[in-house]
Amino acid sequence: MKPIHMLAALLLTATACGTDEASDADTTTAATAQTSASERAILAASVANAIARTPGDADSILSAAGYTAQSFERLMYDIASDSAEAAAYAAARNP
Repeated sequence: MKPIHMLAALLLTATACGTDEASDADTTTAATAQTSASERAILAASVANAIARTPGDADSILSAAGYTAQSFERLMYDIASDSAEAAAYAAARNP
């Protein structure tokens, strides 16, 4: 199984994680962070979608998006560790 497929599976698994309750002040801060986190997850999904369409161009797709294979893999793990980001990624990902 390719690493990108394993990471996608991890992201889908991470969406089943629970959420923590927060105070009103924390909710506002979390909403702001979630927006940028969601944007990051959506960008990652668009890169993954492009790679899935043309796997032979993976290096150039990653480079055009400003990633190396290692930095994109690290990003995928970061997204998988955050349930909100993982959900945003899963919603934006086209199989």
